[in-house]
Amino acid sequence: MTPFESLRFAPSINRPGTPSAEWPELTVDPLSINRRTFLHRSAYGLGGLALASLLDRSWLTRAKAAPASWNGALTEPHFPIKAKRVIHLCMAGGPSHLETFDWKPKLKELHDQPFPDSFTKGQQLAQLQNKVLKARGPAATFTRSGQAGLEISDYFPHLQSVAD
Repeated sequence: MTPFESLRFAPSINRPGTPSAEWPELTVDPLSINRRTFLHRSAYGLGGLALASLLDRSWLTRAKAAPASWNGALTEPHFPIKAKRVIHLCMAGGPSHLETFDWKPKLKELHDQPFPDSFTKGQQLAQLQNKVLKARGPAATFTRSGQAGLEISDYFPHLQSVAD
């Protein structure tokens, strides 16, 4: 038995652009895979390729290769290590740019009013489900700060005093 005979094949479906009955299809129909599934499955291979490029190539192949200028992440650095500890902060969230530095005067004027059609351009938003989309103005107050008059939120009073 050849390796290909052990594969299970589905009967051919007569669709435009598909092979005829002479060319059997695999059980996974390529047209049934959506973009999210395709990217999810292909990420495994891309992640492996990225990891392989970062690792020391002689460690992966177990063969002696010609020395390169950079052998990967597992080799010694070209400078002495000085750091004793590292604090890695991975923070999600925080104040929005609309509440800190991005002053929108028109949004304050439209607070709690329905959005004009010029914003949505007649498109229906699926999240609204026949509800009225109302604008929400900034929760913070903004003050002109520094010589340039940059609008900075009152969330940062010290930053307002040292602006410019």
